[in-house]
Amino acid sequence: MDEIEKFLNKLNMKVEGLEQNVKSIEARTKEIERSSQFMNNELEDTRQKIKSTDTEIKNINKNHKEKIQSIKLQADENEQKTNDLEARSMRENLLFYGCPEVLNENCEGTVKSIILERLRIVENITLD
Repeated sequence: MDEIEKFLNKLNMKVEGLEQNVKSIEARTKEIERSSQFMNNELEDTRQKIKSTDTEIKNINKNHKEKIQSIKLQADENEQKTNDLEARSMRENLLFYGCPEVLNENCEGTVKSIILERLRIVENITLD
């Protein structure tokens, strides 16, 4: 009987130890579940933020593309206006090619003599 009692006491102690281990494992499992839920919530929040940021970036890119296109059109317009103004300012200019250069020459006199001799224009021409 004493031996049975000793055996039962040992068995009882082992069962109590196992119960404590199970309680400890249950507590750790609950903590892991809470941590897992927290990480899932954080992951979902991060996904939402990424989606929102992606949408904002797409809108910003669209706006920048529109602004760049507008600036390019304005630059083309300005270039056309500049070319037109340049052409208008030069419309009364005459260019003379094939004239021999002479050291210390009187350019105005040379041009007037070419106009008189070769173009046969006898009117008095004023040069600026």
